[in-house]
Amino acid sequence: MYTNAGLSVRPWVISQTAVASTSVTRLSKWASMASPLFSAGLLPTPSSSRESCREGRISGNCEWERRRNSGIKRVGLLRAKLGRGDFGWIRKQNGLGLGLQTQVKDGRDLLVPSARRGFLTELQSLREETENPPGPVEFESPLGVILYPDPRLRKKNKKISVFDERLQELVTEMFDVMYKTDGVGLSAPQVGVNVQLMLYNPEGERGKGQEYVLVNPKIVKYSKQRDIFKEGCLSFPELEADVERPLNVRVEAQDVKGKKFAISLKGWQARIFQHEYDHLEGILFHDRMTTEAVSTILPGLVQLEEAYEKASGLPAPEKVNRV
Repeated sequence: MYTNAGLSVRPWVISQTAVASTSVTRLSKWASMASPLFSAGLLPTPSSSRESCREGRISGNCEWERRRNSGIKRVGLLRAKLGRGDFGWIRKQNGLGLGLQTQVKDGRDLLVPSARRGFLTELQSLREETENPPGPVEFESPLGVILYPDPRLRKKNKKISVFDERLQELVTEMFDVMYKTDGVGLSAPQVGVNVQLMLYNPEGERGKGQEYVLVNPKIVKYSKQRDIFKEGCLSFPELEADVERPLNVRVEAQDVKGKKFAISLKGWQARIFQHEYDHLEGILFHDRMTTEAVSTILPGLVQLEEAYEKASGLPAPEKVNRV
């Protein structure tokens, strides 16, 4: 249980077999718990609070506006943007708040959640469950690598919650695709499956090296040391350019059976992981390049965009800056 200044929040356990009814129950609990905060002005209402404050129609939730306009530092405030709704500013005053801390660095206030941030975590978790209810991974065989600028490369990737034979089948088929295309790593969105799954083999050859599978990975630590290396990508055939990345990373993830683990990666493996991890975040390798590096592959990017338009009959969903 999370407790702060008389406010208690208990995490709720979600049953995968009753997600819809449980989510409704949690919404009801959240509403009843948040109602006093809205009434007391500790939480602005999601509807047009800023505009009403500016126009003088309300006063209870205008603290954030007065602070911004007066130049007062936003001490003890946290911006919580959850989904489409804008829950505005959460105020910590006279001991109240939701476990927030203020740190000072270089004379600036850095607003960070403390360890007791369960309330906000619950809201984020609830939003994700509502948008992406737990279920088995869905895909159609045979898989193939999709090319830039296919919009699926930029889509949000769903967290995997069901670890079954279907997931293992996806992993097996992804390795097949990776080896056939001479890759050393591959992410699920690159084969049109928008889930948080990536895999790699540093040797890039079946039967050699070690195969790694990471489900729902997160980078928890980067090294300060960085290096520059020429990268390629299966979604950008025959295009290579320099990309700068941290030399080492510390990663937490789950395996194909759902077991959690942590691993430290260095050098070549760290670079492969970061490249594939970027795909799970909707980031493509040319996003990490300098302008000079992008210019070296610009003709190839333009060709891929034109090929997409010709094949789909649609305008490219994104185009690289041609200047």
